[in-house]
Amino acid sequence: MHSTLTEHARCLFGDEYLPTPECDQEHQEHYFVEELTFADADAILAMLRELSPHGVDGQLPVWVRNPSYRLVLLQRPDEPVLMREAAENLWLHGPVTLMVYAIRTSHDYGGGRLLHVGNPQT
Repeated sequence: MHSTLTEHARCLFGDEYLPTPECDQEHQEHYFVEELTFADADAILAMLRELSPHGVDGQLPVWVRNPSYRLVLLQRPDEPVLMREAAENLWLHGPVTLMVYAIRTSHDYGGGRLLHVGNPQT
């Protein structure tokens, strides 16, 4: 068994900066998802920051990155720096075709009236 979530992710998805260690474990994604689901915030952040130290790099798939940040924020909802990091990750790796965006009208600076929400390509 892998001793850390980071090691498990490295075996499954590789590492852009270090060689992937040889491992005789059975590597199925559902085992990793189970470990990720019950991991604490420190273990998840260690994995994200070690395997993607610059945010735009790394070989972690989007389906791992986005839920990882969501799980961390569920455990630490009152950390604005972490929220910004998660938002940056979603901006960089989120599904572009489903991106929700809002446009404020030029004359309504107070509350910011919402003009359009939906696919930015429509």
